[in-house]
Amino acid sequence: MAGSPPRGLKIPAGRRAELVLPTSVIFADLVPVVATFLIKDFAQFRVEGHVGISTPIGIVRLPFAKEGQLEVPKVPEIRVGSPRVANLSLTGATLQLPITLASRNSYELPVSGLEGGVSIGRATVGNISSGDLGRLSPREQRQVTVSLNVDFLRSLEAANAIRQGKGQLSLAAQLHSGGGAVPVSASQLVSFIR
Repeated sequence: MAGSPPRGLKIPAGRRAELVLPTSVIFADLVPVVATFLIKDFAQFRVEGHVGISTPIGIVRLPFAKEGQLEVPKVPEIRVGSPRVANLSLTGATLQLPITLASRNSYELPVSGLEGGVSIGRATVGNISSGDLGRLSPREQRQVTVSLNVDFLRSLEAANAIRQGKGQLSLAAQLHSGGGAVPVSASQLVSFIR
């Protein structure tokens, strides 16, 4: 990372001032430390470099170093609820599917969308897309409801499950956040509510 404040930074005598240089970490690029991000809650870090300070004799470079630990981002837990049958015909059904996202982080997490396929029993019956969900607050549990159109011609098993009021519902999706996407899944025996 590198940069300079747009209007400079003045440090009063005997005081402190904060210089913030935004940087991004693309976790997918950190292949050598992937195990840390999968199994640990915290990761060690070290930052070092120099700060250039303008003085009457020119720019003076002052070294700095900082070590510490940072909380490893965790993918929100995903749960599917019992769908409400909004429309039912001989050839299909429209379901309102509640999905709960539960943050396991102590900081906000941007969630720009959840997209994926839904299965009832062993058959994939359709796709869902949530649209932008904004920011998930620390430890927040948020329920979103997405529409799912089920074509009974694609799956007799799905048709029977919906008509009988119970079945195994599975979600295999991508959770989009910060320009990247991670796979998420959930599976649960649900009641189809009419």
